[in-house]
Amino acid sequence: MEREFGQKIFYSFISSHLPMESEPKTGVLGNGTVAVECCRHLLKEGESIGFVVGDARDDGENDWQLSLKQFAESEGLRFYQPGRINEEKWYEFFEREAPDYLLSFQYRRIIKRRIIESAKKLAANLHFAPLPKYRGMYPIAWALLNGERQFGVTIHTIAPGVDSGEIISQRMFPIEEEDTARKLYFKCIEKGVELFKETWPKMKSMAFELTPQNPKEVIYYPKDSIDFSKNRVRWEDSCEKVFDFIRAYIFVPFQLPATMHKGEELKIAKVRRGAAEERGKAGEVLEISEEGVEVACGSGSVIVALTDKVDENFPPQTEFLEKVGITRGSRFS
Repeated sequence: MEREFGQKIFYSFISSHLPMESEPKTGVLGNGTVAVECCRHLLKEGESIGFVVGDARDDGENDWQLSLKQFAESEGLRFYQPGRINEEKWYEFFEREAPDYLLSFQYRRIIKRRIIESAKKLAANLHFAPLPKYRGMYPIAWALLNGERQFGVTIHTIAPGVDSGEIISQRMFPIEEEDTARKLYFKCIEKGVELFKETWPKMKSMAFELTPQNPKEVIYYPKDSIDFSKNRVRWEDSCEKVFDFIRAYIFVPFQLPATMHKGEELKIAKVRRGAAEERGKAGEVLEISEEGVEVACGSGSVIVALTDKVDENFPPQTEFLEKVGITRGSRFS
């Protein structure tokens, strides 16, 4: 009995002095609400976030999105905001930190190989698009412009290049008639966080299958593929094309699509499909209601709500239309 008791003390002493396996460390790169919510989940699960790298423009204030800077600092996490991340001092930073997992949530910069390879186990990114479709910039706007009826979010390994890594997990969901670029963006946040929560246990244990992206299905758009200052509606286009264009350009607080009336620019805050029949000339106001105005397109029509500023809340339509002098038969250009 004494011998057994002595052995227990001995084993306890030895185990307490053995070097413990260090807790896996996660490094995060990100921006906005999706990064905040994914970090929040990691902390809730007891994960160790070694550092957070955010956007240089994050001023620490919550506005239309949550501030990753504010969240990280409130949680006592080390937070950095490189102006240019692909520089020697930042390469050395990542190599020194050597995280087990390097996770990117809507980080705005393309990271180079030395940063990617600093991760001991996995470097992964959450992309707002159903890869291999819509790699690169403005995936949400392009999906709407192209008339897509479904969209998705993807978690993929980070590889040199743009959104070119192998797929870890993906979730698809329908694009609804009322979805604008802004609404679809917030859907992506919701679905992206859900997907990350489901996928993280597999990522942590490295128990997942990788699916290579089919090069024949790749759709890629570069940074200069859309100029959002060219936001004027072309009423001579079909109602389908006009409908998709307007939805793609509705993203308060940044921009709204526009049209001209008697030399004055008006902005379009809401759109739905109008009557299918052909009537009126392109840009002509066919009907006026509390909902807004029905406008003829090259074929068919759309019903739009108008405003004079980029804001979530647009004015009561009958009063506003009277104020700017729009009646049946008015013409937009």
